[in-house]
Amino acid sequence: MDLFASSSSSSEDDYIEEEINRRKPPRITGFIETVVENCNNKEFQQHFRVSRAQFQELLNHLAPSLERQEGSVGRLRISAKKQLLSVLWLLATPESYR
Repeated sequence: MDLFASSSSSSEDDYIEEEINRRKPPRITGFIETVVENCNNKEFQQHFRVSRAQFQELLNHLAPSLERQEGSVGRLRISAKKQLLSVLWLLATPESYR
């Protein structure tokens, strides 16, 4: 009987692992550093719907609010620049609304 139980448990573990892996969305690492930084001004404005100068003004204004205080705990910090670019991309790209 124990053989069937361990086999069933192993199968169940495999199923759970597959489900967890299936739920993870694909991620592109280094997108901002490699792609966004190399966009020309026209491409940047097409993707984010603001010019680089407008983006820099927004960043200068919002960065103090977006930066986490020293000594705070939790997940790794995401730079204010990445946070702002992510939000602008989300708002400017209709395909991101699912």
